[in-house]
Amino acid sequence: MYKVFVNQYVIVLTNKVQFGTKITVLPLKETSLSDILKKLKKQKIIFLYHHNPNKLISHFKKKLKLVRAGGGIV
Repeated sequence: MYKVFVNQYVIVLTNKVQFGTKITVLPLKETSLSDILKKLKKQKIIFLYHHNPNKLISHFKKKLKLVRAGGGIV
């Protein structure tokens, strides 16, 4: 499980889903970045799910634009 913080919002990347809870769980591979941001406006925390824990970060990074800066990656 990984946590990504966007200002006051939290995106949790996980490979486990807890049924019966009132949290928003979206499929990581099929959900667009715009859909993720729309959901974050309504809730402070969302969960993005992928069954393979080794691919959580790589699938999430594919959704983001890479910007190189002088001190590293932004």
